[in-house]
This record gives sequence, C-alpha cells and structure tokens, in this order.
Amino acid sequence: MPMIIFGVVFRFSKENSFKGIGNILIGLGFVFLGISYMKDGFDTLKAGLDLSQFAVEGYLGALIYILIGAMATIIIQSSSATMALIITALVTNQIIYINALELAIGANIGTTVTAIIASLASNTNGKRLAIAHLIFNIITGLIAIVFLYQLSDLVDLLASYIGIRSDDYAMKLALFHTIFNLIGVLAVSPFTYSLEKFLLGLFKDEKSSKLKSKYLDEVSITVPDVALISIKKEILHLYENAQEVIAHAIYLHRHNFLGSGKKDLSQIVKKSNLDIHTDINQFYTNKIKSLYGEIIRYSALCQESMVENDKSKVYDLKLASRNIVEAIKDIRDLHRNIAIYLKSDNEYIKEEYNNLRVNIANTLRTINELKEQEDDLEVLTSIELLRENIKDLDDIRNDRLDSLIRDNSIDKKMATSLINDTTYAHDISKNLIEAATILFIERAEIQELGEEL
Repeated sequence: MPMIIFGVVFRFSKENSFKGIGNILIGLGFVFLGISYMKDGFDTLKAGLDLSQFAVEGYLGALIYILIGAMATIIIQSSSATMALIITALVTNQIIYINALELAIGANIGTTVTAIIASLASNTNGKRLAIAHLIFNIITGLIAIVFLYQLSDLVDLLASYIGIRSDDYAMKLALFHTIFNLIGVLAVSPFTYSLEKFLLGLFKDEKSSKLKSKYLDEVSITVPDVALISIKKEILHLYENAQEVIAHAIYLHRHNFLGSGKKDLSQIVKKSNLDIHTDINQFYTNKIKSLYGEIIRYSALCQESMVENDKSKVYDLKLASRNIVEAIKDIRDLHRNIAIYLKSDNEYIKEEYNNLRVNIANTLRTINELKEQEDDLEVLTSIELLRENIKDLDDIRNDRLDSLIRDNSIDKKMATSLINDTTYAHDISKNLIEAATILFIERAEIQELGEEL
C-alpha cells in the first residue's frame, strides 16, 4: 500500500522522471497487492475446493500443465504475473510441486506469444527479435521437459547447499526457474551468430522505391520520451541519406573526404571525375519525400500525448528535417549546372564551380565531425566558425564574380548561372548547419545561445 500511495503522489509531479517513478511504484504496488489477494483467494478456495486433488504426475501431467501454463500466460499477457499466480497456488498447496515446475515451463513458452503480438507493429528488427525470443524459449522449454526430473533433483541438491528448506517449495520453484533459464542461455549462446544469420535471411528488408523509416514504431507514439528519441534517430537517418545524395550531386564519394584526417578538399575535388550517376530528382521524389512524410505524420500523432515542453522539442526536430529536405531541393537545382560547367572549356567557370563543391564538401565534413564531439559548447563553437566561414566565402565569391564579369572571363549566361548557384550553395550549407544545431546540441540553453549569436 505505501508503494501505491507514493506512486499516486509522484504521478502528480510536473517532472517526467518523478512521473516515471510514480508509474513504477503504482505498477509494483498493484502486482504485490494482486498477489496478496490471490493468496487470500486460494486460501478461501481451499476450504471448499482442493485443486491439488487434480494433480497429474508423469509426462502426461507434464504435457497438461505445460499447456495450462502457456495458455494462462497468453491470456494474462505476462509471464511474471503467471509465475506470481503459480507461486501463490503452490504456497497455498493448491497445486503440487512437480506440477508447479511444469506450469513454470509453460509460462516461459507462452510469453513468446506476447512478444510476437508486439512485433506485428514493429519494424524488421523487432520481428527478428520476437522470433529469436520464440526460438530461445522453445529450446529452453524442450530441455526442461526432457530433463524435468533430473532438474528437479538438481534443485533439491542445490537447495540443500544454499540453505533452502526441503519444504520451501516457493523458493525451490524460483531456483528451478533460474536454473533452466541459465541452461537455455548456455545452450543457445554458442549459436548466436548462426541464429543472427538465420534471422537476417528470414526477414529481408523491404526493397522498394521508397526509403523506409527505421525507428518510427507505432507502439512508441504514446510514450513521449521514447517518441522523441525515435524522431531524432529517424531524422539522423534522413540526414545520412541526404549527406550521401549531396555528396554524389557534387560528384564526390563520402569515403574520400569524410572521416579521420584533414585531407585537402581542393585537391580531392580537382582529382575527382564525373563517373557518379545519381538521378537527384528521382531520389528526392521517390525516397526523401516519403521518409520526410513519415516523420511529419509520426510527429503530429505523438504530440497528442505530450506536454508543451516536449511539443516544442518535436517542433524543433521537424524544423531540422525540413532544413535537410530544403538542402536536397537546392542541391537538385545546383547539380544540373555543376554537370554542365565541369565539362566546360572555360577554366574560370570550372574553377568557380569547383570552389562551390569545396565549400559544400567542407560543410558536410565539419558537420560529420560534430557527431564525435560530446560537449555542446564545442559543437556550438564549431557551428559558429562554419557560419562565419560561409559568410566570408560569400563576400569573396561576390568580389571575384564582379572581377570575372568586368574582365570578360565568363559570359553573361555563365555569370547568371553562377550567381544563382552561389545562392543555392549558400542555402545548402545554411540549412545543413541549422539542422546540425538542433540535432547535435542537446541542451536547450546552448541552442538558444546559438540562435542569439
């Protein structure tokens, strides 16, 4: 009762952490209260009906009680609750010890149904995990059934060594439950990698024209903290795809300029060739738009069960996803002229477009390095330096552009294209920086400081 009382008190707190503690206390309190009521119920029932008279020994009894244990768990949807029921019935002598062991085995098998039901609304990895859970519990159950009486003798032997009385069947049942699960772990662990290979082959990731979400599970929509994490992870997934398509749009492979080591970007750009063929428009239409739509839909649904502070965080995350999508739209328009002018005989225009490629690649590389920094102030410092760098480059490009026009180094068409594409390049970097500010700075006050700067 004290757990329930304090749980209710904590539930009225404004802090999510205290609300979580309150939910835990209420849940545990009602579990123990339920066990108490079950014990009283079995004591009362025993006066009029003794269920132990229906005890069945031998392997026929094992089969019957394993099925009963499995069905009880499927109905209750909790193996823990079923075990509490079994222990209570055993303590009140409503069932005999050997049948209690068999019910425990059945409860372990029945709990796999709960996992399978939960996986129906999950992604591919969720389904793989549910099948892994089923395989583990079935193997463990089969071992326990075959060696039931030997395990019972082992429990008796271990109980005498660790001080469990011979007539303390509840503790012996708990010991049995622990032992046969440990045996299952020992039996399955050597085959973990084989099991992983089997499950990867059993559930193939869907191949379609649409980019599928990886983290937006429907079951987490009503849990605000989990939903926030899911949205952020999915936007990072969106960014990874955006990073790839932007790199390909400027005719670079990510492994050539991202990662450890400060490689000279200008040299990488000059040595690159035009052998990357990516249809940016098709990629955006068929993949990015679908994933972006899923993020927006999921965000709208999860906000229904959120407090204002969490809603504000979701709003910021939606802004980050929009910035990423806008960057892809801009690179789609810039890509066409990059492909044209990199093949031009005019060395001046070719150099200018190579400079645009260098600037975008530098933005991608700097943001990629932010993921490795843990201090929010360091992240903010890197972002501000990148912002200043973009502003300075804009001024330099404008001066150079004026010079190229005055010297007739480029014609009017080239000049117009370069003006427009310089704006696209600036906007691409700006949108990626804004998204990075939201995604890689955890503390709200540091984000606000960045906005003021």
